[in-house]
Amino acid sequence: MIEDVRDKFNSSFSPEKHQAIHDYFHSFPIYKTGFRISESPIFLDKAFGSKIFEASEAIVDQLLNGDIVTDDAVPPEVNVPNKTDHFHFLAIDFGICENEKGEIEPQLIELQAFPSLFFYQKHMAEQFEKYYDIPDNFSILPNRKYDKEAYVQNLKKINEERLKSWNYY
Repeated sequence: MIEDVRDKFNSSFSPEKHQAIHDYFHSFPIYKTGFRISESPIFLDKAFGSKIFEASEAIVDQLLNGDIVTDDAVPPEVNVPNKTDHFHFLAIDFGICENEKGEIEPQLIELQAFPSLFFYQKHMAEQFEKYYDIPDNFSILPNRKYDKEAYVQNLKKINEERLKSWNYY
């Protein structure tokens, strides 16, 4: 974590800003969140960001190579109907942990393949940018590979493909 950027964010926190962000998310009638909004951005340096990307790529490689079997991991009563043979979305949650050498490293907590999370994260980042002074060189987008518009267009394209496969069109 980049301490001075985090300290600046923390010093500008206010209950009013937090409530405004909370109110924003509860303004979406079909997206009402059933949980407390307690997220806070983290500000990682490039070296640690690289560790997270390397770990993510290793996990994705294992998934794509069939080294990890997920079919039995989801109980039938919560399985999503009409799922495809491959995931379109993947969110990897890491804990920031200290290893046996005292070094900080990412450690896997869970994998998720819910597209709604990507909607949420984009809007959460926009709310942080609206209410807090987030430095311009920080982004939720990986390596600034996409700008925000390209990110949204890519999500829409994938969503349209999914809906077509479900015969909604």
